[in-house]
Amino acid sequence: MKKNKWIAKLYFPFYWVFSYLTLSFLYRPLYYNLLDNKFGRRVSILLLPFYISVLYIFTAYKVESNYISIYSMNSSSTIVSNSENYEDLVAKNDLFIDVIAIQSKVISDAFIKVKIPFSNTIEDRIFEFNEGLIPKKDKRGYKLANIISFGDSQNTALRKRKRDSLQLEYLNTFHKIYSIRIDSIICKSDFTLGNEDNRISFETYFGTSNLEEGKHILTFSRHKHENTDSVITIKEIPFWFYKD
Repeated sequence: MKKNKWIAKLYFPFYWVFSYLTLSFLYRPLYYNLLDNKFGRRVSILLLPFYISVLYIFTAYKVESNYISIYSMNSSSTIVSNSENYEDLVAKNDLFIDVIAIQSKVISDAFIKVKIPFSNTIEDRIFEFNEGLIPKKDKRGYKLANIISFGDSQNTALRKRKRDSLQLEYLNTFHKIYSIRIDSIICKSDFTLGNEDNRISFETYFGTSNLEEGKHILTFSRHKHENTDSVITIKEIPFWFYKD
């Protein structure tokens, strides 16, 4: 690339920057000396298996169990409690909620808080079940703020009422698709929209007065298709309830 004078003009600034960042002034003399004579080329060939061996050694890891893998702990189930499904552990370990979360692994409150982060997948599913909510133009994506706006207060109020009506229908469709079950009992949910740190989520609460002390499983499911009874389990979260 450097031999072509037109390409070289564009190439040289990148070449110079990356040469500096990779400290080429340290390794380049050694590299050229190795290639300039037969002995050096032989040494470089012998070094290749050494580098491969070192790379292979650094990939080594410890296997602690024949049946339990650290990789299998990354998804929550009836026998695995993933930290990304508990809000207190998410905040403590600076993680992100994985699909759904409750407030803690051990609950002594009079309620269970359920939080589901918003995602484009959820909205696409809502559009699939309610085609009337599909907008003429998809507004999702990055947008510049509208600094200057025109319109009277009456039109603004009408737009707000229409938006609130559509949001209510949006939530009603969400309720038809997704469901929460604790053990074998379906919980009647009433999700609302939440906004924490500029992140939209669906939130609801369930009472714990009828729960027995001990381990329970919260199951998050969705209907596979509209007007069918086919249900898919999305996530299972184990938790323990003990009265305060």
